[in-house]
Amino acid sequence: MTIRLRLKPDKPTMRGGPSIYLLVVRSLFKFDGGFMETPRLPTRDKENEVKIIAALRTQGIEVSAWEWRYLPQLEQWDLIVKTPWVQSKDPQIVTRVRNNALVNAGIDADIASRVRLEIP
Repeated sequence: MTIRLRLKPDKPTMRGGPSIYLLVVRSLFKFDGGFMETPRLPTRDKENEVKIIAALRTQGIEVSAWEWRYLPQLEQWDLIVKTPWVQSKDPQIVTRVRNNALVNAGIDADIASRVRLEIP
């Protein structure tokens, strides 16, 4: 999505600063005169969600929250897992523990590669 910011100093805000107007120029999702809808999350991914969270918890990873996020550039859904556990760990250790947990749980490599561990 392309966003253009335009400052209008002639219309001050209540605190005396300039007002900011966001003008949406065009959207990346627009084509053929219409807008693309976000594809639905595949059932296979939704079914594996419980297995993935359980597998991470068996490795001692405290899971605070999780969500599926669609990446239009890659045309895929990623599972974003929020955990304070990654804050004190080296990225290589995080990746190794995540991969071991998901392989031991029998999660496909395709789905395992789309699981991201982030700080809440």
